[in-house]
Amino acid sequence: DGFTHYTTLIIIIIIIIIIIIGAVGRRTPVVRFTPPPAIPKRMQNPCPRRRRLPRLWLVDVIHRVQCERAASCAMVASGGASCAMVASVVTSLRARTDLAISAGAHFEALASTREEVEARLRTQRRSDDHATGLCDASAFYISLTAYTECVALLLARMGDASRAPGAGSSPQLGPEATPKQPPVVHALVGFCQLKESVAWQRGFLTGALALPPHTLSELPPRAFASLVLCLGRQREQKERLEAATPPRLLELLRTDARSNPPAWRR
Repeated sequence: DGFTHYTTLIIIIIIIIIIIIGAVGRRTPVVRFTPPPAIPKRMQNPCPRRRRLPRLWLVDVIHRVQCERAASCAMVASGGASCAMVASVVTSLRARTDLAISAGAHFEALASTREEVEARLRTQRRSDDHATGLCDASAFYISLTAYTECVALLLARMGDASRAPGAGSSPQLGPEATPKQPPVVHALVGFCQLKESVAWQRGFLTGALALPPHTLSELPPRAFASLVLCLGRQREQKERLEAATPPRLLELLRTDARSNPPAWRR
């Protein structure tokens, strides 16, 4: 009897414990995970679309004009209008440039720049088409200069000014980047400046090598002087870009320079 009474007591205690646990569980509020409130879009990206995308459009148009410049210099210098391949390359690059320019039609703040570049390109293209077949050194250098001025117009809009007070510029290099800009903008402007130095050199050498040897003397003396200055400025711009750009951002720029298509487009 004592054992039975002891067993019954244990069973009753166990039942009471179960009841208490069940009651506590029913009273305990269910903890549900509540996701944090969504971050407003204006805070997700510190550089709004209206400020960020125009710069990328400028970078794309600059690249297209640089490619067209090199091909046009080769065509004019070599008199290559009669060559179907050269004419086809120039026609294709012109179409790509026009397509890139039209992609920025909704950037109202850049409308005047876009229209001026379009007008300059139309004028120079007609001049290049008339000059082909002549192998004219002066016509080649005029074409190089005209395209370079178009690039300078676009570079001047990078960073919403890109010019520090009193900063100078040159036809082939454009305005200097100012360190007062945010690091990303400063790096992008500096990279575009360096890229333009290299692209100008490519355009000049492409045309000079395409000219008949006896016409090289017809180039203005400032042409070769500009080449020497450009090479010196490339070193300065590269050193300045490496010194002022954060390491991670600098690595992205190096990757962009080696990638095809460019990393910034991806």
